[in-house]
Amino acid sequence: MPNLIDKLNVLVQSRLPRRTSRRDRRPPLGRKADRELARLRKQVEEALADDDRAEAELAALDREIRDWDAQADAALAAGQEAAARHAIRQMKLAEQRRTIAAAELDARRRATAELIRHVNVYEAALAQARRQPGEGSIPSAEPEQSISPSSNRVALEATPPAPLDERAVDDDLARRRARLSQ
Repeated sequence: MPNLIDKLNVLVQSRLPRRTSRRDRRPPLGRKADRELARLRKQVEEALADDDRAEAELAALDREIRDWDAQADAALAAGQEAAARHAIRQMKLAEQRRTIAAAELDARRRATAELIRHVNVYEAALAQARRQPGEGSIPSAEPEQSISPSSNRVALEATPPAPLDERAVDDDLARRRARLSQ
């Protein structure tokens, strides 16, 4: 019987994590930490570039909306109601895409800010560890769990835009007629 208890003790102790196990050790200072910091900085640069691209996409959608708006006015002034209706419909669709793009940009900016915060925390922990040479390891900043700015994109792209309300097109057309008739 004592043999069985000894075996159970060994089994239980082998399953418990040890403070000195390889998995618990913090990464050593040096090239590995510098590579990790460089990787994180590159990730921040990519996130900022993605934000810039999203802003440019938003500006392009604004231009598209203005173009469709001008085309609708011109078509209505020329008495081409079908062309005006088409332009208004396209403008409304572009407005829906702009709303989605603006929400995506907002989510991107929040994720980028969170990523920058994680990098700053990691960098500060690294600097602190280097000032304390006796420890030789980085306090746990967990840089591997950084936030990807594109993580919110999937959720936003998965929701298709709502179908276009024809009543909104008719209302817009009526407002334009009233404005142009004055």
